[in-house]
Formats: sequence, C-alpha cells, structure tokens
Amino acid sequence: MPPIYATVDEVRLLVSKELLIEMTDDAGSGQVDDPVVDLALVNAEGEVNAALANAGYEVPVALPIPPGAEVIKTITLWLAT
Repeated sequence: MPPIYATVDEVRLLVSKELLIEMTDDAGSGQVDDPVVDLALVNAEGEVNAALANAGYEVPVALPIPPGAEVIKTITLWLAT
C-alpha cells in the first residue's frame, strides 16, 4: 500500500539529496532509492495510525487531511526521516 499522509517529494523538500542517498542507497548506485523512502513513509503512517486508533480515532484519516489536523503529515514526515 503506498503512503497517503506524505510523499517522497515532501521528504525531498525536508532532507538533502546527499543525506537521502546516504540513508537509502543500499545498492551503492549513488541515487536516492525511492522505494526505501516509500517504505519509511508507510512505516511512519503505521505508527501514526496506531497512535490515533489507540486514542479512539478512525484510521486511516480520510483525505484530504482535515484543516487543523496537518500535524498528521508533520509527524509522519518526522518519523520517516
């Protein structure tokens, strides 16, 4: 399942290309491995959804993320990076 709360492009805005390569390039290609970033986002969303579900909220959060709940994207990006 692809990530829904945040995207690889949003991660790229927050993290330098050099650091993303260092964090994701297990193959030694010198490139960002987008599937690794996607996996990090999916795992982060799982953590966010678990916390929301434990607090009694329905998950996953319906898109677009409602006004006032943008913290969901922020936390997802923080956990993924």
